This record gives sequence, structure tokens and C-alpha cells, in this order.
Amino acid sequence: MPIDIPPFGARTVIWVFAQQHLFFASFVLGAPIFIVICEYLGLRTKDLRYERLARETMKMVAVAYSITAIFGVLFSFILMGPYQGFTNYLMVRFYPVFLAYGLLILLETILMYTYWYSWDALARRKGLHISLGVAVNLVGTVMMLLMNAVGAFMLTPPQGAEEATLWQLINNPSWTGLNLHRF
Repeated sequence: MPIDIPPFGARTVIWVFAQQHLFFASFVLGAPIFIVICEYLGLRTKDLRYERLARETMKMVAVAYSITAIFGVLFSFILMGPYQGFTNYLMVRFYPVFLAYGLLILLETILMYTYWYSWDALARRKGLHISLGVAVNLVGTVMMLLMNAVGAFMLTPPQGAEEATLWQLINNPSWTGLNLHRF
């Protein structure tokens, strides 16, 4: 029996934190794509408005990144309380996915802050700076694909999930559709 969280109930509280995490995470995933495109357009057209737009948008991403992490951690801790058995089951079955996710969070954080703080230092090496932005986008997309695997498993677990391999758990009927939808 799940632990209740007064006055709203565990499910509502978990949903609120999970939804806020998804809102900010979608911004943190989508905005860098826009930023890299703007920075590239600025480089190609020599129009400083694109560069300024990219840089100003990146300021918001740097702040939103921290808020995303806060909501993600709060969501995880709140989920672990009322739904310990479920959380333990997911951690056991998807341990390699969660381990890779944690390492990718670290890598994305390093890349994102390097991208942000090297903006002036790499002003004369725009190709390198844009490459950092592309790397941020690639790592973020892989992180999304990994967490979509866990979400898709909860939507459509494969038959015989207890004996399924990790790949069978990940590559279930709704994983591809969820990836396309979220991207």
C-alpha cells in the first residue's frame, strides 16, 4: 500500500513534480536546438541579431537547466517514498539505463556549461563553439531516449517481462512512438 502525502495524495504530488520536470526538460532539450541553428545562421549571414538571439536564449537555458535538475531530483525522491516497491523494481530491471542516464547528465552538464561560458572565448572559433552546441543536443537527445524507454515500459511492458532482456524491456511496442512524439 503506497504511503499517502496529505492533503493531495501521493499520486497528485508525484504527478505535479514529474510534470514540472518534463516541462523544463523539454525546454532544456528543445531550446539548444534553436540556439545552435541561430548561432549557425549568424555565422553564415554575418547578422549579429542571430548571435544575440542565441546568446540571450542560452541565458534562459542555463537557469532552466538547474530548475529541471531540482524538479527531477524532487520527483525521484518523492516517488521513492510512496512507491518503494515499484521504484526498486524499475531500478533493478533498468539499472544500466539509469547508470548511463546519470553519466550522461554529468556529461551534458559539463558540455552545456562549457558551451555557455566559452561563448566569448571561442568567438573567433565559431565552428568549434557550434560543435559544442551540437554535442549538447546529441547528449540531451540520448538522455531523452533512455528515459522514454522506462516510460514506454510502464505503458506497454513486453510479455514475459520478468524474463525479458534489457533490450526487450527497452524496445517495447510504444518506445519508438514515444520517442517520435517527444522529439
